[in-house]
Amino acid sequence: MHLVCVGIWLGGLMLLVMILRQASVHPIGVILQRFSGVGYALVAGLLITGLINVRVLTGQWWPTPLFSGFALILLIKAMIVLGMLGLALFNRLRMDDCEQRMGALRHSVMLEWLLGIGAVAAVSLLGTLPPMVAA
Repeated sequence: MHLVCVGIWLGGLMLLVMILRQASVHPIGVILQRFSGVGYALVAGLLITGLINVRVLTGQWWPTPLFSGFALILLIKAMIVLGMLGLALFNRLRMDDCEQRMGALRHSVMLEWLLGIGAVAAVSLLGTLPPMVAA
């Protein structure tokens, strides 16, 4: 389920970037409103399934020690995801004036997508490390 949410979110962001490149053809406000609604459900799914995954892999809600191996990469991934959420929230709060700031919106959505790719790269690195199972 976690991977499904990730795939939909990142795929949706790339589709949104493509739509924003041809903004004059599409009603951007309506598209952003719909994307935002789906985004809430995806973020909730990501957070819930991510915490479940960590709990299953490590036996804890967050592995310790925090700055070594598996836990460090997981922390980096969490910080990347927080950055993505910050950009998404910024864009959501500025949705009313999206027509006037198309260039900034395009750059912001592209940055959010690139951060998402970074989070996926961190997860691929996590897959090579042994989880820190609680004793």
